[in-house]
Amino acid sequence: MLDQLQKNISNSMHKVNKTKDPASQNSIKYVREHILTEDHPIVGIHPLIADKIDGREEALNEFRSQLSKFKPKQSVLELGIVNSKNKDRISAFKETITE
Repeated sequence: MLDQLQKNISNSMHKVNKTKDPASQNSIKYVREHILTEDHPIVGIHPLIADKIDGREEALNEFRSQLSKFKPKQSVLELGIVNSKNKDRISAFKETITE
C-alpha cells in the first residue's frame, strides 16, 4: 500500500515538474538578491513552527549552512593520486588537467 502511494506521488510530481512553467527572470533575480543572502538561509524554518525549534536544531541548521559553503582545496581524486607518490600517475593526471 505504501509503495503504491509513493509511486503515485512520484508520478504526480514528475507530471507537475514536466508541465509547469519555468521561473521568470524577475523571480530568479529577486531570489538571488533578497533570499540567497547570509541573513536568509536557503532552507528556512516555517514561521508557524519557529517557536517549536530548540537550540540543538538551530545549531544543526547553522552547521548545515556552513557545510554547504565549504569548498575543499583538493578533490578526493587529487588527494589519492598525490598521496600515492607514483610519479607516473601524478604526471598523467597533470597532463589530463592541462588538456
